[in-house]
Amino acid sequence: DRSDWLQTLQSIDGTDAAAWDALRGLANSRIDFLRTNRLDRVLLRLFGAEPPAHLATKPVRLAVLGASTVDHLLPGLRGGALRRGLHLTTYVGDYGQYFQELNDPASALYDFRPTAILLSLDAASLLGAPNAAADADARRDTIDAAIERLRSLWRLALDACQGQVIQQTVLPLAPSLAGSNEHRLPGSQRAMIDALNHRMREAADAEGVDILALDSSISDDGIFAWHDPM
Repeated sequence: DRSDWLQTLQSIDGTDAAAWDALRGLANSRIDFLRTNRLDRVLLRLFGAEPPAHLATKPVRLAVLGASTVDHLLPGLRGGALRRGLHLTTYVGDYGQYFQELNDPASALYDFRPTAILLSLDAASLLGAPNAAADADARRDTIDAAIERLRSLWRLALDACQGQVIQQTVLPLAPSLAGSNEHRLPGSQRAMIDALNHRMREAADAEGVDILALDSSISDDGIFAWHDPM
């Protein structure tokens, strides 16, 4: 922890290499949610439109398309990019309008000209309402439909950015209904999400899409490190 962190942040001005390097140094210290937001405000003020002239890395224009609110994630994304010496410009579409924007070449998404698109979709948007009574055939049909929907989105996204498309795995937030025997309940949402994430990886490889494996991170860190039910 840096005792002079806030004082240093307040002293940074200008759009030269020294200002960028100073911000990057602060980003690489231990910072919490409040400091991340403070850093992001200064970053946007000084380098929101253009990266510093000396920057060797290629700027990234990232569109985040999701089925829920994602605006609160943007300061962390920009700060994470800054840590790695990347200038990141972000775009967030209208709430729940990701398919419409991807399907409309005249949309603000296309005007943004993203070099990367991140798709962050939840279980409800891909699998619909849970039905614990569903049998194995019904589960297979539901997951097949979800994968076809994803394939359509990925192909539109690849056309929209001509760059990297990243698909976030579905967060396994559903409670277990059968404990250690969850696999015996084909229609449980937990089992559906696990099966969908497995199929998603296979389909993404075939389509040239990269996976952001948050389910693996949750397995390592524990669900409460990633999700607060409140």
